[in-house]
Amino acid sequence: MKLHVTRDAAASTLAAADWLARRLVAPGTRNVMLAGGNTPLDLYAEIARRRLPLTHLHAFALDEYLGIPEHEPRNCAR
Repeated sequence: MKLHVTRDAAASTLAAADWLARRLVAPGTRNVMLAGGNTPLDLYAEIARRRLPLTHLHAFALDEYLGIPEHEPRNCAR
């Protein structure tokens, strides 16, 4: 495991976006799991800002909970 230390949250976001962007556009990349919630929003915004060609990806929601009724706030399917 490698540990990367950055000066602040913004630098961490950029470093993570650089790492992720290289993998998202690499040949053979097809599936990506996307976490919900507020934590990854800055990373997702940075990836979106780069306007990468991502039509070859299949995206899946990571934070879905089996058995949670559709009307409950904890359900991510809405």
